[in-house]
Amino acid sequence: MTQEELLKEFISDPLILEKGYLTPEQIATLRWRDDNVKIVELFKLAIQQHKEGKSTAMISRNLNQKLN
Repeated sequence: MTQEELLKEFISDPLILEKGYLTPEQIATLRWRDDNVKIVELFKLAIQQHKEGKSTAMISRNLNQKLN
């Protein structure tokens, strides 16, 4: 799976729509290079770091830093 396919898989989760983080239209047009939605940036960071082989603890730490 490519990074963009992984991103689409994560953001297509019903919880993302239910909580109103993204609309179906936003999800349909979203690309990996888009960086205007914070939750998308978090998913992208997690995907990138996982592909780089970073530990779950390190990924969690980096996501927490990004949130603060």
